[in-house]
Amino acid sequence: MLQQRPGQAAAEAREPARPLHRRRLRLVVQRGGSSCSALQAKSEIDLVFSPPPCQPPDACSGKLQDDWDSPVGIATAQQILGDKTSKLCEETRRFFLCLAACHSAQVDTGKDGEPLYSGSSPDEVAFLDAARAVGVTLRAQRLTPRDGAAAVELQIEGPEGVQALTVLCQVPFSSDRKRMSVVCEVGGELMCITKGADSVMGPLCNGTLGDAAMRQIDMYAKLGLRTLVIGWKIIDRKFLSAWQMQMEAARGSEAEERGEKLAQCARELEHSLRLSGISAIEDRLQDGVPAAMSMLKAMSIRVWVLTGDKVETAIEIARSCSLLTDGMALIMIVNATSSSQALELLRDGQRQIEGLESCALVLDGGTMKYATDSEEGQELIFQIGMASKVCVCCRLAPQQKRRLVEIVRQRDKSRITLAIGDGANDVPMIQGAHVGIAVRGKEGNQSVQASDVAVSQFRFLVPLLQCHGRRAYRRVAVFLCYYVYKHVVLAVGDMCWAHQSSFGGEIAYPEWVSSAYAGLLTSFPVIIVLCFDRDLSDQVASMHPELYAEGQLRMHFNSRIFAVWIFSGIWHGCLAWFIPNVIMGASGPGTADAGWNEDWWIGSVVSFSLVLIFVNLRLLLIALNRLSKLTLLALITSPVLYILTLLVLGHTSLGSWLQPQIAGVPLEVVTNGKAMAALFVAPMALLLVDAAVFLALLQLRPTPLDQVRRGLENKSSRVSPPLDERTSG
Repeated sequence: MLQQRPGQAAAEAREPARPLHRRRLRLVVQRGGSSCSALQAKSEIDLVFSPPPCQPPDACSGKLQDDWDSPVGIATAQQILGDKTSKLCEETRRFFLCLAACHSAQVDTGKDGEPLYSGSSPDEVAFLDAARAVGVTLRAQRLTPRDGAAAVELQIEGPEGVQALTVLCQVPFSSDRKRMSVVCEVGGELMCITKGADSVMGPLCNGTLGDAAMRQIDMYAKLGLRTLVIGWKIIDRKFLSAWQMQMEAARGSEAEERGEKLAQCARELEHSLRLSGISAIEDRLQDGVPAAMSMLKAMSIRVWVLTGDKVETAIEIARSCSLLTDGMALIMIVNATSSSQALELLRDGQRQIEGLESCALVLDGGTMKYATDSEEGQELIFQIGMASKVCVCCRLAPQQKRRLVEIVRQRDKSRITLAIGDGANDVPMIQGAHVGIAVRGKEGNQSVQASDVAVSQFRFLVPLLQCHGRRAYRRVAVFLCYYVYKHVVLAVGDMCWAHQSSFGGEIAYPEWVSSAYAGLLTSFPVIIVLCFDRDLSDQVASMHPELYAEGQLRMHFNSRIFAVWIFSGIWHGCLAWFIPNVIMGASGPGTADAGWNEDWWIGSVVSFSLVLIFVNLRLLLIALNRLSKLTLLALITSPVLYILTLLVLGHTSLGSWLQPQIAGVPLEVVTNGKAMAALFVAPMALLLVDAAVFLALLQLRPTPLDQVRRGLENKSSRVSPPLDERTSG
């Protein structure tokens, strides 16, 4: 989650979608209480087998665990799988068989006859690739009827040839269970294979994973890797038949009870497992992620990392993202087992923060579960999070991610929350934030469908906020203020005349001219000017993170700014009405029977002309590129259309029928000295006052954008040599 304090190049936009992370895989094969590890290095599948920590380096004919730069393990793994006398052969074969069977991925055949794997989870694709690299290859899968139900037959090619494996049923992964299971028939035996997070797999594997396995998991977590535990057991056919009937009954139960009954059925299957191995996935950051994180922090955006990974893994990933620095103190609020302990940890964390200049909050899902049960716990989480520069929240379920977003939104309604994620687990968080952004990749399209904006790479978040978002904020803010302002200017004339005529119901301006004012005469120029206004190039804007403060501090739209616009509208409307009214001196518009008062309508047309001139001058003052071709074209188009409208209404038969009051008046304005004097005097008075105010604000209270543009202008003027230097020699 990204939380705020109060366009990329076309070539980059055409880059193919990639996931937020690229995967590489480390595997551990369990054997006799010790382990043998494997690593997928670089961007290819390179396995490095290591001996168990309790054995000498040459015990497995492999490499030491910390010797990961020499990936020679594929041949070694193939040798182990092909040597039936090897002590590791059976365990290794079973481990890779579990990887090839327990998944929800799909397999297709490529043009070269080799299998192509795809799935909603790139982790599972990485598992299948790893198994294939050592010689356990999933070749094909097809539906097949089995005992009146549909089963999936897998063709797995190994060192001993092609083996048929039938998946009879599958218990899918969910964020609450944090594991998935399949029951498959292998060589006449029924095997239950389960893979899941170590926190849930430990109790399922005879109560504990063992010290050696936990040391391996902790080591991987400290390296920033996400771990999974794979377990298996042999089950009885009678048990499976009874269990399948119970599962079918649970699926057909009432919606309110279905979830609990399905979970209970899964628990009856997933127990007394034997540990087969451990996998560790490295989420390799995309290009530019650390730089993007640094830029976000420089833009005064507070970053919260909400993840389901282990605490150690999340901390290492945060360090690799440049979120956590060496001098940053970590406030650890983890491993609470009760509500009282969670509150005590939070209070202690609040005391630790006092006096620290740079600190980061580390919170886990278990502690958050207990803390959010009370209002005090929610308030403490919010206060500590706001006092910390970075928050790393680990072991979170999807709904817990959303709950943290909601806590921030509820506790401080002035803050704007932005959530960015790439998977289905991030959907609740994306939907709970003010702005939801998805990173398109291999995690599926659920997050994209739930988001407001989708990007192909995380680093594109910086130009999205700093360039597009910042400019869009100014455009929308100025457009809203200007649109209200220009209608206030017009309405003031009607209000003034209503008081002058004692509310007699007479109009101040010609009806058809007033009707053309909103759409034809004034909307087109502001849309063109604001749409094509360019303040700074993307390259320059990306070098000045302080520019983003304009939106965070609401510099372009707040109550004070809005009041200034409204006051300007009243001032300009009064000026536009009273100057022609005083100069022309007419008492009223007249009537159709007694005749129209030409002098009064000349003053009305002059007054309306001044309104149009005033709003266009204000648009010129607020434009960033005042002398650009599009700005000048838009400002010239408005008076041209106005003159054409007057000529049609004042000097054609159609105009005499539509607006008889101003028949012949437009040309009379040009020949009337008083009218022309009003047309020149009023704009000059307005321009002098408004220009003086704008220049004073630019010098005394410049915005960050004004300061950067002024610095660029000064720099360019210093680069140009004086005239005498350019002409000398």
